[in-house]
Amino acid sequence: MQDGLCARADLIIFSALAATRDAQRSIRKARAACDAEDLPVLAMLQDASSDLRLALLNAGVDEVIEPWARPPLFLARIRALLRLRRRTSDLNPEAATGRALGFAEDTAPPGFVMQERIAVLGSDPRACETLCAAITRLTRAEARIWPCTALQGRVPEAPQPDVLIIDARRPSQPGNDAPWMRLIADLRSHEETRHVMQLILLEPDQGDQAALALDLGADEVIAAQVSAAEIAHRSGRLMRRKRRSEQFRDRVLSGLQAAVTDPLTGLHNRRFALSQLVGMSAHLVPLTAMVLDLDHFKAINDRHGHAAGDDALVGFANRLRRLVRPGDLLARLGGEEFLIALPNCAHDAARDRARSLCKAIAAQPFSSTHCDSLLNLTASIGVAVAGHALTGPEAAEQLLEEADRALFRAKSEGRNRVALSA
Repeated sequence: MQDGLCARADLIIFSALAATRDAQRSIRKARAACDAEDLPVLAMLQDASSDLRLALLNAGVDEVIEPWARPPLFLARIRALLRLRRRTSDLNPEAATGRALGFAEDTAPPGFVMQERIAVLGSDPRACETLCAAITRLTRAEARIWPCTALQGRVPEAPQPDVLIIDARRPSQPGNDAPWMRLIADLRSHEETRHVMQLILLEPDQGDQAALALDLGADEVIAAQVSAAEIAHRSGRLMRRKRRSEQFRDRVLSGLQAAVTDPLTGLHNRRFALSQLVGMSAHLVPLTAMVLDLDHFKAINDRHGHAAGDDALVGFANRLRRLVRPGDLLARLGGEEFLIALPNCAHDAARDRARSLCKAIAAQPFSSTHCDSLLNLTASIGVAVAGHALTGPEAAEQLLEEADRALFRAKSEGRNRVALSA
């Protein structure tokens, strides 16, 4: 293999690969040459019996196809393999970038095994029952029959299966494949089922339907005589791919959540608050920004330690959560400064709300597990009101600066009070 060509490869095709012990070594060597462990491998096999296919699948081949397969089916299989790879690679950031963004590796608790679910749908109930029994025997998955009402667009209620096996080899009306093909597309487009892996079973002479099924969103199609062992193997592989995609997706969502959340209090952070201020001001003016600062917070750290100071910040954040209205924005700007943004709130109402907050904060002391006495805390509040839409982050920063200047005046005038911007 040429190194430059391998570095750009998206797929490995073996034109002749015997189902022997050397197959696994050949696949591993080819992937190593391309520096991609997850690079899809397609094998051309003259005698594609189920046993030989299963041997190659166990060796690491992703798909097996006969050399005489029609071009539409051959190309559809390639598109499906590339789509499966992109489904995970798009969600899997480079390791260094992932660590920098806080995308921690997911590790399951020791001994934890997630229940895997497989469903079988077909027009022959007895064949479906036989297949479910075989899958249960060959895997750890829970296999059940999916009701045929799905063909009429009525998807069964959750929990949805990890893998859905659609046996379209025996349509109730021979030659009428439209309901099966429509179901494949519908499942991929619905929110509840779009992540369900689909394995389609077809007859050897249904090559055109196999190509269509793959392009409609099926993950794998077997248009050949197939054993229960091969179906079980492919189902298990699809479940592992689904779990991997879910881990990557959860990791991305966790990283995005961490990027806009204050880790100590669980409130939104300054970055999130600035973007929200701009959006809120577009249609919820007048928009009031209150900047709250805990009075004499440094004295708590000096007297009781930083752990007690953290307890005070968390307790303060929790009290603010109970005091804000639905629709208000609450965030920690940094240190002991917090923000409350009130949509549709003009000067007089803003002043009254801020004074009420001051009283509620001072009314009850805060507790800490790191000091013996209760902490009597008060807060100073600076208030600024935007009477028009904010044009961008800079305008949002200016609104916060106005509230900060008002806060400084409240501090200068004795603390535990409210000051409005000029």
